[in-house]
Amino acid sequence: MDRSKRIKPVAKFAQQQERNAASELGKCRNNLNEQEKKLSELTEYRDEYTRRFAVTNQTSVDARVMQDYRVFLQRLNEAIEMQRGLVNQEQEACNRQTENWLGRRSRANALDKVVQRYQQTDAKKALKQEQREQDEHAARTGQNKNID
Repeated sequence: MDRSKRIKPVAKFAQQQERNAASELGKCRNNLNEQEKKLSELTEYRDEYTRRFAVTNQTSVDARVMQDYRVFLQRLNEAIEMQRGLVNQEQEACNRQTENWLGRRSRANALDKVVQRYQQTDAKKALKQEQREQDEHAARTGQNKNID
């Protein structure tokens, strides 16, 4: 069996692994985008809430209302920080997945090159074998004519 035919299943498996890693990377990036969107929505909500509070309470503010505002704003800021943490975790996961995909892509490309090289070598061997057989056939045919 030709070397190229023996290594082709390994190359196909590496290509499948690369496609799977690319798919996982796509999912990771989608998750990251969702987390970033949530973070953006939270910060926009906080900023809008702060603006509205300032506009509606330009004159005097009741101490209880101010305390409630501060407590709510503190909780909102905590939620934003938690969301930033989730964004950072997802970014790190995407970085790891990118490295995984790059490694798998590199391996798949290397195996593809090996298969191509083996195919070229096998083709050259086949041509040489065919040429040898033709030469032997020609030599036998020439000997048979000399005998007659």
